[in-house]
Amino acid sequence: MRLDHCFRSSAPDRVRIAIALERLAGDSRTGRFCHGDTPMLADCGLVPQIHSAQRFECWPGDVPTVMRGFDHCMRLPAFASTRPSAHPDAPP
Repeated sequence: MRLDHCFRSSAPDRVRIAIALERLAGDSRTGRFCHGDTPMLADCGLVPQIHSAQRFECWPGDVPTVMRGFDHCMRLPAFASTRPSAHPDAPP
């Protein structure tokens, strides 16, 4: 699967992507983010998917590695400012 496929994928594909990312937990290169200790393109694609899944309450279940990467991303101002609730026109 090409990386840019996740941006055009359906919800079932996104669940499969999250599960595939979770399998990286055992990879020695997996760090604080999706792949390593600095955010990369995979993190940029993951964060909006998690925002949407949380907003519509459709997260696929127990994916602690994915959520750990998301939490680390959300500690960075560049990612935190992308939260839908952080925008001035966000519903209360």
